[in-house]
Order: sequence, then C-alpha cells, then structure tokens
Amino acid sequence: MIETSGCFRALALACALLGFAASSAQARGGFSVLHVFGDADGHYPAGSLIADSQGNLYGTTQNGVGETGIGSIYEVAPDGTETVLFGFPGSRESGGFPQGRLLRLNGDLYGTTVAGGRTNFGVVFKLSADGTQTLLYQFCKKLKNGACPDGAYPKSGLVADDAGNLYGVTEYGGKYGAGVVFKLTQGGAFTVLHQFCSAPQCSDGAYPYAELMMGAAGNLYGTTGNGGGNFGNCPDTACGVAFRLATDGSFKVLYAFKGGSDGAFPQGALIQDQAGNLYGTAYGGGSAGCLGSGCGTVYRIAPDGTKTTLYVFKGGLDGAGPVGQLLLDDDGYLYGTTTGGAGSEPNGYGTVFRISPDGKQKVLHNFCINDGNCLHGVRPVAGLTLVNGMFYGTTNVGGPGGYGVVFQLPKK
Repeated sequence: MIETSGCFRALALACALLGFAASSAQARGGFSVLHVFGDADGHYPAGSLIADSQGNLYGTTQNGVGETGIGSIYEVAPDGTETVLFGFPGSRESGGFPQGRLLRLNGDLYGTTVAGGRTNFGVVFKLSADGTQTLLYQFCKKLKNGACPDGAYPKSGLVADDAGNLYGVTEYGGKYGAGVVFKLTQGGAFTVLHQFCSAPQCSDGAYPYAELMMGAAGNLYGTTGNGGGNFGNCPDTACGVAFRLATDGSFKVLYAFKGGSDGAFPQGALIQDQAGNLYGTAYGGGSAGCLGSGCGTVYRIAPDGTKTTLYVFKGGLDGAGPVGQLLLDDDGYLYGTTTGGAGSEPNGYGTVFRISPDGKQKVLHNFCINDGNCLHGVRPVAGLTLVNGMFYGTTNVGGPGGYGVVFQLPKK
C-alpha cells in the first residue's frame, strides 16, 4: 500500500479529520467550525441559519441525507451537536432540494423546495415540532400554454405577517415566465400578488432569487436578479431591480441597476434601518475586475429612491460576488459574506466582511487562506446570523468531506 503524506490511503479521511481538528483550533480571529456536513446529514447548505431563544440553529441542505437523498432540515445546538430533523425522501410528494432560509412560527418550521410536488416545480412545506411534514402548496397546479401561472422553482425562504400569512417569490413561472410574488394563508388560500416582466422590456424586473423582506409598515421589499430595462451594461437580461409591493397591492420599482460602476444582478435580500433606508448587495458590477463582469457592490437606497454605492469589491482578499443578506448593527456597521475573492480571481474562496458607516471595509475572515485543504469551508452563499455576540453561518462547499460546514465567528 502506497503511503501519502504520512497517511495510508485507507486512512486518508481520518488524517484529514485530525488535520481539521488541529487547524480548527488554530483558526485566526476566533473563527471555528461548529459542524461538518457529510453523507449522514446532508450536503451543500445554501440558506441562512435561523436561531431559537435557546441559541439552537436551524437550516437546510440542498442534497443528502445519504447518497440518494435530496436535502435535509437540521438543527445544531450551541455545543455543536447536530440533529437531522427531516430528510427529504426523494419522492415528489415531499418536495426536494431546499435552498432558502427556514421560517419559524409557533414552534413549526416553514420553507420551500426548488423541486418536488405534483408536477415537480417546487412546494411550500411545514415541518411540525414532532417531525411531521405537511405540503401547504404545490406549484404549477395547472400548466397553461406551457407555463406555470402560479410560479415555479422557489429558491428563497418565506416571510410572514402578524396574521401568519406567508409571502415568497418563485424565480420562474408566472404568466411571463420571469417569476412571481405570492401569498399563502394559513387556511391554504394562494394568491399571486405580482407577475414579473409584465411591463415593456421587463422594466419591473425578472427572476427574483432572494427572499422578501417585511418592512415596518407591512410593505414587502425585494430584488430581482435581472430585468429593469437597463440593457446597456447587461445586454442579455438587464441588470436587476429593487422593488416594493405595498399593502394595497401596488408595485413600484425603487431602483433599476445600470451595471458597470453602478452594480448589477442583486441576488441578496434587502434589510431596512429605522429611517427607512434599504441595504443590499449586487453580485456583479462595481469594478472592472472578475473577468470584466465586476466583482459586486454593497449599496443603500434612501426612501426617496436615491441609491448610494457604499463599497465596491475588488476581487482579491477583500472578496467578490456577494449573495447573502446583510446584517446591520446599532452602530451602523454592515456585516456580510462574499462567495468569491480571497483567492484566485474571479472565483476564490469567499470572505466574511464588515463595512463601517464611512464606507471602510474590513475582512473578518478569509476562507481557505492559511488553510491549504480548505477544511474550514469554502464559498459562503448565505448571510450571517447573530446570536449572543457571535456570528453563525454556513459554507456551501469545503470542509473535510467537501460538503460544507457551519461556522462561528465573534462579532467585531
């Protein structure tokens, strides 16, 4: 048997785990891995984590459990103990491939899956505290002229109003195939609130990827990754929009991205401060780097629609390609993640970053730097969750098995 780096091939995984334990203890800045995903509990977490009052974390994986599974719902205790609450069994009746953040209401977990359901276009589900899963809605109930009028392929999570009504988006489907905003009551009544790309040249946006945000006045805010009518710097599908859907049902584009130095392709959910300003990230645009498509931006939209670019990513150690939702603290600092940067442009490995109120950026963690085997995870696609002064998040890949990790990092 040939020996490799002091370990027999049959013991390669064991050696990797030993190396992981040693390197985890040496991680800089207080960063540590709380859980490593594997065949037993799922692969490739994508949605942001949520926490309960005891500090337990809840999330989803896109694949697993096991080699033939199509996703899982899991819980991670503060001490790192992980429990699979539900493994999607691979049948259309249960849904499959969840990618969005979970929503917790009255002890039950609500979410969406990209696939599954009667026609395999995705579902809305509830997981009760006893582990029972219930399908609340199955998309594309009636295929009409080759389209799904009620939407298809929901990738993001749900939000709820005070009455428990659920709101979300589908990336595709609708009358024009460019996605919808929907409402689902606890009684099961489903309503399409807006169909994207109904305006000339998709000036109202197209293909919403991120979950909605419920504003202080009950209005819904969101982004679309494409559309908006500005085709100059985004010639194929336009550069995306930020929008508001008012409680009376009226839809308004708050800002249409122009690409180039302005930013393009917003994929992260919006957040709002007490003054009504919105904050978000654009995956592309900003700089000329990252193969010419730009490395992304952080932006603010004032209540009057004025948009300000707060930071432009360069694609190096400062990061590139932000996708996850930002966090805003009481002192005006923004925190987030990037999927790229911190490595070879334009892909790289990802970062955790902070932006001060005056626009100065500080990288709090570079993934896979001083971590040759990327045992601490690679490419976080979800935003951060703050619990008792500690940030928690996930990486989509990386870790000893390559299936992603749950990490923690002290707030700074």
